[in-house]
This record gives sequence, C-alpha cells and structure tokens, in this order.
Amino acid sequence: MMEDAAGLLEHVLAEKHARVEEAGDGGAAVPASTRAHVFGMSMGGMIAQLLAIHYPERVLSLNLMMTHVGGKHMIHPSLLTYTHLLRAPAKSKEQYADNMIAFIDFLSVGSYRTASSDDEAAAGEDGPDAAAGPRPTPQQRADAMREELRLYILKGCERDGFRVAVDRQAAAVVRAPSRLTQLQALNADCYPPAPRAHTAGARRHIPTLVLHGHKDPLIPVANALRLASAINGARLVLYPQLGHDFPPPLYQSLAKEILLNMSKAPEMK
Repeated sequence: MMEDAAGLLEHVLAEKHARVEEAGDGGAAVPASTRAHVFGMSMGGMIAQLLAIHYPERVLSLNLMMTHVGGKHMIHPSLLTYTHLLRAPAKSKEQYADNMIAFIDFLSVGSYRTASSDDEAAAGEDGPDAAAGPRPTPQQRADAMREELRLYILKGCERDGFRVAVDRQAAAVVRAPSRLTQLQALNADCYPPAPRAHTAGARRHIPTLVLHGHKDPLIPVANALRLASAINGARLVLYPQLGHDFPPPLYQSLAKEILLNMSKAPEMK
C-alpha cells in the first residue's frame, strides 16, 4: 500500500523507485526535457500539486479541480458525508458497484445529471447535430451515464478486486502531510512572470487554475479558497451548482478555463 500521496506520485513516475521525500530523484525517470501542462482532480489534484512542488521545471501550467492542500490544513466534510462512507462491506462485485454508484450519486448532489437542453446551453455544452437524430432525454442521458459507470467499476474489480484501490486511495489521502507551506513557496517572488523565465536557472512562474463546486460534499469549497490563496497568482473559478463531479454539461466550460490557463505559460507565448 502506498505510504502517502507522495509515494503514489513516485509510483506513477517510476514504479520501483523510493518515495519522493526519501530519494528526491524520482523525476529522473522522466527525460529532463519533458514538460507538460498538468491537470488533476480530487486525489489527482493532490498528485498534481506534488509534481509542481518537486519538479516545477517540468510543469508548464497547473490546473487543479475539487482538491485540497492536505494534512492539518484541509477542511473536512460534514459528518453526513462520512456516514455515506460507512457502508457494510460488499459481498460481491455487483453489490460493490451498486454501493459505489450510490456514493457517486451522493457526491454529484444531482447537479447536471439530468440537465435540460437549456441547462446544457447555459453550461456551454454543444448539442448534437440535428442530422444525428433526436436528442436523448435527460433521463436517458442519466441512465446511459449510470450504465457506463457500472461497467467501468466492474472492469476495475476484475483488475484489482473490489475495495483494494479504494482503500489505497483513502489511505494515501489521509496519511499525506499538509502541502500548504510548499505551495506558498511555489510561485513566491516570481509573479508577474519573471522576464528572464527562459534563462537557465531562473525561477519560473507556473500559471495555476483552481476549479471547484460550491456544493461539493466531499471536499468543501472552503478548501478551494485556501488552495488558491496559497499559490501566488492562482486564479479561482467556482461553479455554484457543482458537487464532487465532472459532468459532461460542463466539459466545454471547464476546457475553456483550462486552455486559458495553459496559454499563460511563458513557453506558450
């Protein structure tokens, strides 16, 4: 089991290397010339933070969605949310899939799952071409999403067995220390972007975007405020109806925000 989120990051970068905090050279598994725009949501956002902290020279832009700074500085969800985590252990992969879907439904708080055409247009999602046939009803869309999710969960059970991955993820998030101080140092003294950003050894400003939903029951929106205020120059975008979810009706809006942040990287100008 991963010791913490930093250990998971190290596992992603180089499967058999030591943890980032102990070895400090896991990034060597990636060619020094490799740089990328980084996007992560929920635990992925925590891993993205670690990538920017330990290997800032590799990160062109940092895009974080529904995540937090970790450790003692994270703002916990309500007791009601924790009760949804305390289900009896599943006795079959089918029951596990049902439990996971119910939990995901709770996290989405029902927002955008049955979006109407007007809601989709307001959210920025393009509708299907008229030649493609009639638009699915909101309920048909919701049912299709649920079935796709069920198949995805069942496929994961075949690979890892049910609960194994969930337990590892929960342990990594809970045991990871706070990243607040490291994030505060990330863009310190280099905003606006240093004019010599391309000079060898010069500090780079990493354009940072924080996306979050006001209705997120798992990672309360106050975490987004703390995260955005920790990183110098970070831009915060909040969605009033969004829970802990990544709904299709918001794909276009989210993509526009992320592309705008990517364009701010000095290398993109």
